[in-house]
Amino acid sequence: MAFEKRSFNNTLFDVDPGEFFKDVGRQIYEQTPFKKDIKTDIIEYNDHFVVAAELPGFNKSDIQLNFDNETLTIEAKQSQANITDDGKMIHKERATNDLNRQFTFKHIIQEQISAKFDNGVLYVTLPKEQDTTVNVASNIEIN
Repeated sequence: MAFEKRSFNNTLFDVDPGEFFKDVGRQIYEQTPFKKDIKTDIIEYNDHFVVAAELPGFNKSDIQLNFDNETLTIEAKQSQANITDDGKMIHKERATNDLNRQFTFKHIIQEQISAKFDNGVLYVTLPKEQDTTVNVASNIEIN
């Protein structure tokens, strides 16, 4: 017979603390109004990359894009909604957001980078420099 640890020999106390707290950190993080990240997808094509970044609730004027030293920086700043003088806040879940993400891309034609903002999603197209060297497959002999 294997040893079975029981607290006070009462099934009420048979809760494994590890199981109880297993996902608490993730749950708290996902439910906080100050969760700050930009969900992105990066798609690579033969001649360019496309970055699709979700920025719901932001306007085009709230977003700054910069490409410097092979780094694409997306910044979005959202200001607090104005409250009229005759009203007071009785419940607040929406928070102001300052978001920032950076991605590194090598061999990009910087002058041809373009972006569009459509339905809360920012699409950034980064054209690749054309590789002048041709890689030809070859068999390598083993001596």
